[in-house]
Order: sequence, then C-alpha cells, then structure tokens
Amino acid sequence: MRASVMSLSLISTPYLDELSAKIRVKPVPWEGYHRADLVTSDELALIKKVDKQPKARVENHLLTEGSVYALLYLRLLNNLQRIDTMQSLLVLIADALTGTIPPSITLY
Repeated sequence: MRASVMSLSLISTPYLDELSAKIRVKPVPWEGYHRADLVTSDELALIKKVDKQPKARVENHLLTEGSVYALLYLRLLNNLQRIDTMQSLLVLIADALTGTIPPSITLY
C-alpha cells in the first residue's frame, strides 16, 4: 500500500498577497518582547536566525530545524497578544509551509 502524498495549498489572492508583503516589511519588536520577558533568550536567538534573512539561510534553518521552529511559532502565537505580531508569525508560518520564503527584504 502506498502512502498518499498530500500537497499543501493555501488560499492566495492579490489582496492577501499584498497584505502579506506589507506584513513582511513591518518590523517586529523582538528585543522589546525579550526585555519584557515575553520571549526567552533562546527564542530570540532562533528568531534572529530567520527574521529578515536571505531566503537560502531561512530555508536552511527550516530544513535542519523545522520542528524547533514549528514549536517556536506555536509558543509565540500562544504567548504574544499584539495583532501585528500574530500576523507576522502567521505569515512566517505560511511562508515556511508553502516554501515561498521571500528574498531578503531591503528597507530604505
């Protein structure tokens, strides 16, 4: 008996794509969360490995430590309450699941 392969497909519309792009460039105050004891030093270090990093680096971390990041994202969604931060986490999760990690973002 062969195991079936399930493909993951998230809903994508021009509006959602544009909204996701805007969320990606908005900075998240990770250090502030750390100072407020909402994010541990280990969590902050993991976040910095993937936040605003080049696509290849993010893909490498997700391939080698995918389960660590899955648990991290779930913990952060549970512990952080700001809507903009939750949106950022959901975009990170969607990017990781679909493999559509954007190239590094340059802010001018």
